[in-house]
Amino acid sequence: MILVIGGAASGKTTFLNSLTQTHGVKGEDLSVVDDAERLFADASDAEAILIADQLAGRFAVACRLVGGGIVPCSRDERCERDRIGRGTALLAERADTVIETVCGIAIVLKEPSCA
Repeated sequence: MILVIGGAASGKTTFLNSLTQTHGVKGEDLSVVDDAERLFADASDAEAILIADQLAGRFAVACRLVGGGIVPCSRDERCERDRIGRGTALLAERADTVIETVCGIAIVLKEPSCA
């Protein structure tokens, strides 16, 4: 699985679309998931593991990075951000490749190891 991460409006979806076109996968295909952070927003730790395991079988997943900005005042918003952060970490652990987008530029953070 290729995990594409980045902040809001960082170029994740554009990169994901170019990636899927390059590999002949349609963006509407079930093997591509955009905005995966929404799946983790209300998930318990056990549910997050199951979600990450299910997403690991996809071609590509895009997930918004959280935690780099202002700390929310609301306890609920802080907890949601923590759940999304843990979910993203679970995805990165399972991913073959992790790419971060910053200002529309793709930066490879993790590549498949050569055997």
